[in-house]
Amino acid sequence: MEGDGERLRQRGRGTWFDRCGELAITEHNNPKCDTCARGGSCGLDCTVSRLLCPKCGATA
Repeated sequence: MEGDGERLRQRGRGTWFDRCGELAITEHNNPKCDTCARGGSCGLDCTVSRLLCPKCGATA
């Protein structure tokens, strides 16, 4: 059986979808990484603290 974290996938910067096709709700409570804090871009969604699929309830 797969874990919830393996169900949620990023599609483009800042857009996360669950395998059931639903757009995941993202919470951004983590601090920016050093690169982003200095005005750069790390290429990741470094401030994401939690992902939740409203359809099936998967979380990561």
